Amino acid sequence: TFGRYDAEAAMLCYGIFDLLMIQTGLLVGAAWPYWCALLLVVYWQWQHYQEIQGRDRSACLRVFLDNNKTGWLWFTAIAAHFALV
Repeated sequence: TFGRYDAEAAMLCYGIFDLLMIQTGLLVGAAWPYWCALLLVVYWQWQHYQEIQGRDRSACLRVFLDNNKTGWLWFTAIAAHFALV
C-alpha cells in the first residue's frame, strides 16, 4: 500500500500512537513507571525501524510479532501507575 515508504508509514503510526500515549499520561497524571515505559517503547520502535528498513521478510515478521512485547509493557506500566496512585 505504501510502496517503498512502508517502513516510514509504520513509524508514522508508531509516532501517532506515542503522541496519544503522551496525551493520556498527561491527562491521568501518570506515575514514573508510565514515563519509563514510554522511553523504552520509543527505543524499541527505533530498533524496529532499523530492522524493517531492509525489508527482509523474516525480519519484518519478527518485528511484527515483537509488538506484543510493547503491548505487555504498556499494560504493566498502566497497572503500575494505578498501583502507585
